[in-house]
Amino acid sequence: MGQDPRRDFSVPIPVEFSLDGAEATSEYAVNMSPRGMCLHMREPVSVGTQITVTFELPPEGLRVEASGKVVWCSHEGEIGLPGRFFEVGVHLDSLDDELSEKLRYFASQPVLRRR
Repeated sequence: MGQDPRRDFSVPIPVEFSLDGAEATSEYAVNMSPRGMCLHMREPVSVGTQITVTFELPPEGLRVEASGKVVWCSHEGEIGLPGRFFEVGVHLDSLDDELSEKLRYFASQPVLRRR
């Protein structure tokens, strides 16, 4: 039985993001695929919120800018505690085929993700 390669993700990728056009801040993507990502965030985000993300895809440092929307949030509605993060699932809807293929390749290469 094959293992989902995203489950091995051991090095978070820094991501700049903005919600509904607000000022950009930084968080970390901990799980990526050709269609979306999971972000670790300090505050919960409501499902349906529009989000824009910018990050560099290892190993070549390809700069990615994409938009999407929040499709799920762990512990939505709870108040954040010090040291606690919220997981936020984002569906990316503005990726061209070439970039989707690069993300697919990245998500399938556990060795590349650890650099």
